[in-house]
This record gives sequence, C-alpha cells and structure tokens, in this order.
Amino acid sequence: MQYAPSLFAEHKAGRTSGKYQYIPTAEILSGMRENGWLPTWATQQRVRPLTKDGTPTNREGFQKHMIRFRHSDSFGTALAVNDFFPEMVLVNSHDGSSSYALHAGIYRLVCGNGMVVADTTFQTIRVAHMGIDAGEIIQASYRVLEEMPKVTGQIGEWKAKQLTDGQQNAFAEAALIAKYGELETAPITPRVALSRKRTEDASASVWSTLNVLQENLTQGGQRDRSKRRDDGTRFRITSPVKGIDENVKLNKALWHLADALGKVA
Repeated sequence: MQYAPSLFAEHKAGRTSGKYQYIPTAEILSGMRENGWLPTWATQQRVRPLTKDGTPTNREGFQKHMIRFRHSDSFGTALAVNDFFPEMVLVNSHDGSSSYALHAGIYRLVCGNGMVVADTTFQTIRVAHMGIDAGEIIQASYRVLEEMPKVTGQIGEWKAKQLTDGQQNAFAEAALIAKYGELETAPITPRVALSRKRTEDASASVWSTLNVLQENLTQGGQRDRSKRRDDGTRFRITSPVKGIDENVKLNKALWHLADALGKVA
C-alpha cells in the first residue's frame, strides 16, 4: 500500500467505458497468496494530474502498477537455481490503460535486480478486462511456473558460453541503442556500460554480461567523462529507469539480445 496504493483501488476510474470489467488487483493479490505466490516488490506509474490543456486526468489512484511474485516453493531449494530465483511479474491498472499482463521474471540474488524474460523465451500472458474472473488470472500464473524450467535451462546455457571482447562490445552497443535510440546520443560508451561492480560478474559469459548491462542501464548512476554533446558540454550521470513500460521494454530487449548472442557464441 505504501509503494503502489493504486493496486488497492476500490473501484475503476471514471474514464473507463461501460464494457470495462473491474477486478481489483488486491483481490488477485489475495488469491495469489492462497495459491503460494508471495509478493516481493511493487511499484506504480507516475501520472500527471492535468492534461496539457489543463483538464484533470483523474488517473491518480487508478494508474498502472507492477508486482513481482515468488512462489513459496522457490524459497527452498526446489526452484532456486544458483544465484537467482524465478518470479512472476504482474502488470495491471484500474484506469483502462492496461490489461492484466503476466510475465516470467528472474530475481538475481547477487545484485538484487529483477529481470523480465523476453517473449522469445516466454510469451506474455494478457487477459483483457472483459468477461474475466480472478480465478482465470490466478490459473494463468501457473503457466508461468510451468515454463520456468525452460527459462532456467537457458540461463544455464548462457553461463557456459563465453563472449569475446568484440561480442561484449556489440552487446553493449545494442543495449544502449535499445535504451537511448541512438548510440551517438547515449550518455555513456559501451566500455562504461560494461563496467563490472562485483567479482561475481567478472566472467565474460552471456549471463554475466547480460546482468552487468541490465543493472547499469536500469539502475543508472554512471558518468562517462569521455563523452560530450555536439556543443561540447558533458552528459549528466545516467538516470535509473522508473517507468513500468520502459522497464519491461528494456528488460525484454536485453533478454532478446542475450538470446541472439547465446545462439552464436
């Protein structure tokens, strides 16, 4: 309730249509708990109180929110694989801006970062707010659980595959383009994006490189004194990714890039 109060909205936003079926995320949360899914993290989207023409948006308290769940089985040894836990990521809103979306997720213990698995590995499950019930969404969550061996198996392969310096640099270039659109306008170079923060990431494996790039690009806090804008001024320290849509999009892009590299490494 502190980090994502919109999750507990007691009714749908007034801006939704008559066809929109309201199922509170809080109800899903209770059902998830009863079925062994425990919430570990939550956030909600920032919304503007007014539109550009000064009209109230009436979205505060109903906006898009994201929750990460871990199944109770994974707190033991059944699903924990080395340094990470499989998770499920749920995205929803009560203002009509999002269907229920379930993504496969990975939480890495070493850095405390949460990833979202790309659709190339696990297809996102979407449930529209029309003719649904809470049980349908909870049932869909078990499709995520069933696919986890496929995800963890892929990670095992990535740990075994080592990248050359050139391949790591290409991975970093593509990752920067995924976040900033163009390599030239990115505030940091691939070299800085690939900077390791801990000995656990010293390996040049696909998995370690993915984790380094994911942490640096999502958490921000990097400065590259070798890069300047066209007018000669320096770039500021990189900012963290805060938006839900941007977070999911970037994570999926990085996973997809790792998948492509893992096939040729």
